[in-house]
Amino acid sequence: MRYLLSADYERVVSAIERFLQWKKIPHKVKRYEKPRMTKIKLGFTKSIVVASFRGKTFVKLPSNELVDVIAEFTTTASFGRPKDEVDLEIESELAKFKAEGAKKTLALICGLTLVATPVFVSRGQLAYPLILLAFAFVPIKQNFEGMEFYTFPVFYPYYVLKARRLKRRLKRRLESMQDI
Repeated sequence: MRYLLSADYERVVSAIERFLQWKKIPHKVKRYEKPRMTKIKLGFTKSIVVASFRGKTFVKLPSNELVDVIAEFTTTASFGRPKDEVDLEIESELAKFKAEGAKKTLALICGLTLVATPVFVSRGQLAYPLILLAFAFVPIKQNFEGMEFYTFPVFYPYYVLKARRLKRRLKRRLESMQDI
Protein backbone atom coordinates (compact mmCIF):
# COMPACT_ATOMS: atom_id res chain seq x y z
CA MET A 1 0.00 0.00 0.00
CA ARG A 2 1.23 3.50 -0.80
CA TYR A 3 0.67 6.57 1.30
CA LEU A 4 1.46 10.22 0.76
CA LEU A 5 1.98 11.91 4.11
CA SER A 6 2.19 15.56 5.01
CA ALA A 7 4.68 14.78 7.78
CA ASP A 8 8.41 15.20 8.24
CA TYR A 9 10.48 12.48 6.55
CA GLU A 10 12.74 11.91 9.58
CA ARG A 11 9.79 11.56 11.97
CA VAL A 12 8.16 8.91 9.78
CA VAL A 13 11.38 6.89 9.46
CA SER A 14 12.09 7.02 13.19
CA ALA A 15 8.49 6.02 14.04
CA ILE A 16 8.68 2.98 11.76
CA GLU A 17 12.10 1.96 13.14
CA ARG A 18 10.87 2.33 16.74
CA PHE A 19 7.84 0.17 15.95
CA LEU A 20 10.00 -2.55 14.38
CA GLN A 21 12.39 -2.52 17.35
CA TRP A 22 9.50 -2.59 19.80
CA LYS A 23 7.95 -5.61 18.03
CA LYS A 24 11.47 -7.16 17.74
CA ILE A 25 11.07 -7.67 14.00
CA PRO A 26 14.44 -8.39 12.35
CA HIS A 27 15.19 -5.79 9.69
CA LYS A 28 18.01 -4.14 7.74
CA VAL A 29 18.05 -0.42 7.00
CA LYS A 30 19.58 1.20 3.90
CA ARG A 31 19.66 4.99 3.61
CA TYR A 32 20.09 6.90 0.38
CA GLU A 33 20.92 10.59 0.06
CA LYS A 34 19.90 11.19 -3.54
CA PRO A 35 17.02 10.58 -3.65
CA ARG A 36 16.36 11.04 0.03
CA MET A 37 15.04 7.59 0.76
CA THR A 38 15.18 4.82 3.36
CA LYS A 39 14.59 1.15 2.52
CA ILE A 40 13.85 -1.19 5.40
CA LYS A 41 14.15 -4.86 4.43
CA LEU A 42 11.91 -7.19 6.42
CA GLY A 43 13.28 -10.46 5.16
CA PHE A 44 13.64 -11.84 1.67
CA THR A 45 10.59 -10.39 -0.09
CA LYS A 46 9.06 -7.68 2.08
CA SER A 47 10.37 -4.15 2.42
CA ILE A 48 9.23 -0.72 3.53
CA VAL A 49 10.22 2.33 1.49
CA VAL A 50 10.07 5.87 2.86
CA ALA A 51 11.02 8.63 0.43
CA SER A 52 10.97 12.41 0.43
CA PHE A 53 9.74 13.80 -2.88
CA ARG A 54 8.82 17.43 -3.64
CA GLY A 55 8.45 18.27 0.03
CA LYS A 56 6.12 15.36 0.80
CA THR A 57 6.81 11.95 2.32
CA PHE A 58 5.90 8.80 0.39
CA VAL A 59 5.58 5.52 2.28
CA LYS A 60 5.23 2.13 0.61
CA LEU A 61 4.21 -0.68 2.96
CA PRO A 62 4.02 -4.39 2.11
CA SER A 63 0.49 -4.69 3.55
CA ASN A 64 -1.72 -3.38 6.34
CA GLU A 65 0.82 -4.35 9.03
CA LEU A 66 2.09 -0.85 9.84
CA VAL A 67 -1.08 1.16 9.31
CA ASP A 68 -1.19 1.96 13.03
CA VAL A 69 2.23 3.60 12.82
CA ILE A 70 1.26 5.63 9.74
CA ALA A 71 -2.08 6.61 11.31
CA GLU A 72 -0.39 9.08 13.67
CA PHE A 73 0.62 11.23 10.68
CA THR A 74 -1.71 13.24 8.46
CA THR A 75 -2.36 11.26 5.29
CA THR A 76 -2.65 13.35 2.15
CA ALA A 77 -3.39 10.42 -0.17
CA SER A 78 -3.64 6.67 0.11
CA PHE A 79 -4.10 3.71 -2.22
CA GLY A 80 -2.62 5.83 -4.99
CA ARG A 81 -5.62 8.19 -4.91
CA PRO A 82 -4.29 11.74 -4.80
CA LYS A 83 -6.23 14.39 -2.91
CA ASP A 84 -4.96 17.66 -4.37
CA GLU A 85 -3.66 19.05 -7.66
CA VAL A 86 0.02 18.55 -6.84
CA ASP A 87 -0.44 14.87 -6.01
CA LEU A 88 -2.59 14.36 -9.09
CA GLU A 89 0.07 16.05 -11.22
CA ILE A 90 2.80 13.78 -9.79
CA GLU A 91 0.70 10.66 -10.46
CA SER A 92 -0.03 11.90 -13.99
CA GLU A 93 3.66 12.49 -14.72
CA LEU A 94 4.56 9.04 -13.38
CA ALA A 95 1.92 7.35 -15.55
CA LYS A 96 3.10 9.27 -18.62
CA PHE A 97 6.73 8.33 -17.89
CA LYS A 98 5.80 4.64 -17.47
CA ALA A 99 3.90 4.71 -20.78
CA GLU A 100 6.90 6.22 -22.59
CA GLY A 101 9.29 3.63 -21.13
CA ALA A 102 7.00 0.73 -22.00
CA LYS A 103 6.51 2.09 -25.54
CA LYS A 104 10.25 2.37 -26.21
CA THR A 105 10.92 -1.11 -24.87
CA LEU A 106 8.06 -2.66 -26.83
CA ALA A 107 9.28 -0.97 -30.00
CA LEU A 108 12.76 -2.40 -29.43
CA ILE A 109 11.41 -5.91 -28.75
CA CYS A 110 9.10 -5.82 -31.79
CA GLY A 111 11.89 -4.49 -34.01
CA LEU A 112 14.28 -7.22 -32.92
CA THR A 113 11.55 -9.83 -33.42
CA LEU A 114 10.75 -8.59 -36.95
CA VAL A 115 14.41 -8.61 -37.91
CA ALA A 116 15.11 -12.00 -36.33
CA THR A 117 12.02 -13.87 -37.56
CA PRO A 118 12.96 -14.29 -41.28
CA VAL A 119 16.48 -15.37 -40.35
CA PHE A 120 15.39 -17.98 -37.83
CA VAL A 121 12.40 -19.22 -39.86
CA SER A 122 14.68 -19.87 -42.85
CA ARG A 123 16.80 -22.04 -40.55
CA GLY A 124 13.74 -23.78 -39.07
CA GLN A 125 14.27 -22.28 -35.60
CA LEU A 126 11.01 -20.48 -34.81
CA ALA A 127 11.51 -20.57 -31.02
CA TYR A 128 14.02 -17.69 -30.93
CA PRO A 129 11.62 -14.91 -32.06
CA LEU A 130 9.10 -16.21 -29.52
CA ILE A 131 11.74 -15.90 -26.81
CA LEU A 132 12.25 -12.27 -27.84
CA LEU A 133 8.51 -11.64 -27.50
CA ALA A 134 8.63 -13.13 -23.99
CA PHE A 135 10.80 -10.18 -22.95
CA ALA A 136 7.64 -8.04 -23.04
CA PHE A 137 6.72 -9.68 -19.72
CA VAL A 138 10.03 -8.79 -18.02
CA PRO A 139 9.96 -5.66 -15.82
CA ILE A 140 12.17 -2.69 -16.70
CA LYS A 141 13.76 -0.57 -14.00
CA GLN A 142 13.15 3.17 -14.50
CA ASN A 143 14.09 6.34 -12.62
CA PHE A 144 11.85 9.39 -12.46
CA GLU A 145 13.12 12.42 -10.53
CA GLY A 146 15.03 10.17 -8.17
CA MET A 147 12.21 7.65 -7.67
CA GLU A 148 12.92 4.09 -8.80
CA PHE A 149 10.12 1.86 -10.07
CA TYR A 150 9.47 -1.03 -12.47
CA THR A 151 7.52 -0.91 -15.72
CA PHE A 152 6.16 -3.92 -17.60
CA PRO A 153 6.18 -3.39 -21.40
CA VAL A 154 3.18 -5.68 -21.86
CA PHE A 155 1.06 -3.20 -19.85
CA TYR A 156 1.70 -0.33 -22.29
CA PRO A 157 -2.02 0.11 -23.20
CA TYR A 158 -2.93 0.26 -19.50
CA TYR A 159 -0.26 2.90 -18.82
CA VAL A 160 -1.50 5.03 -21.74
CA LEU A 161 -5.12 4.85 -20.59
CA LYS A 162 -4.13 5.65 -17.01
CA ALA A 163 -2.09 8.67 -18.15
CA ARG A 164 -5.03 9.96 -20.21
CA ARG A 165 -7.49 9.44 -17.37
CA LEU A 166 -5.24 11.23 -14.86
CA LYS A 167 -4.69 14.08 -17.33
CA ARG A 168 -8.46 14.52 -17.73
CA ARG A 169 -8.97 14.43 -13.95
CA LEU A 170 -6.26 17.04 -13.46
CA LYS A 171 -7.75 19.25 -16.17
CA ARG A 172 -11.25 19.00 -14.64
CA ARG A 173 -9.92 19.74 -11.17
CA LEU A 174 -8.02 22.80 -12.40
CA GLU A 175 -11.11 24.03 -14.28
CA SER A 176 -13.25 23.61 -11.18
CA MET A 177 -10.68 25.56 -9.17
CA GLN A 178 -10.86 28.42 -11.70
CA ASP A 179 -14.67 28.49 -11.49
CA ILE A 180 -14.51 29.14 -7.75
